[in-house]
Amino acid sequence: MKTLLLRLLAPVLLMLNAAFGQGLYTESTTSGGPLGDRVMKGLSYYMPRMIKAVSDDEGNAMVFRMDRQVVYEVHPKDKTYSETSFAEWETKMKGLNSKMDVRMAEMQKRMESMPEEQRKMMEQMMGGRMAGAASKEAKMDVIKTGEQRSVAGYTCTKYSVTEDGKEVLAVWATKDVKGFDAMKKDYEEFSRRFMAVNIRSARSMTEAIKKIEGFPMEMDFAEGMKTVVTKAEPKAISQSEFEVPSGFTKVKSKLTEAEEKEKGNE
Repeated sequence: MKTLLLRLLAPVLLMLNAAFGQGLYTESTTSGGPLGDRVMKGLSYYMPRMIKAVSDDEGNAMVFRMDRQVVYEVHPKDKTYSETSFAEWETKMKGLNSKMDVRMAEMQKRMESMPEEQRKMMEQMMGGRMAGAASKEAKMDVIKTGEQRSVAGYTCTKYSVTEDGKEVLAVWATKDVKGFDAMKKDYEEFSRRFMAVNIRSARSMTEAIKKIEGFPMEMDFAEGMKTVVTKAEPKAISQSEFEVPSGFTKVKSKLTEAEEKEKGNE
């Protein structure tokens, strides 16, 4: 679930900057870390109170309608969609996260009795998932460095996000894409709902975006995953982009399926 959420999160966060009353379209690539050798292309669309993130090659999308307080999952290949209210989304995410924390704690306890070599192998396999469960109260800082470089033609400044003194995220942001303050209001409302799950990188980015000046063009996660904007185009976007296409069949959401699977494993 962590890999899926990070893949969804990255393109959403990377398009959160446009003039109010106008929209923003971005294209990005995500690679490394849990994706291995794969390179995922992402498309993001923003209009006031509406966000859409396309995160895979099949065109599957998450649509966040803050005006309706609802999340749509749209699957063009099989012409299906699901609908979840923000309140239900938050409740389900918190429930799944709580169960995940319990399982991680149980795993850590079992690992204490493992031979050192086996324990190290398990820690490497689990990666940031173990760290995420253990760092709920970690101290977070955001440092604006003096480093600059160009990303997709924009001059960017590096921001280092640290937890307990260790860098967990590097963000390259530009002030050349205007209107950050207006879009930030929508982002903060969105983040209160979407970030209900306690994932280390997601939580880091949620906090960092509030302090970073400008639009993030690149995000380098400590787990090795990197998302880079290859195109950022301010423009008005048709409301139809944020609607479920006609003729699609309503099905259970991925969150509901995950919740039912968890119950079946109890």
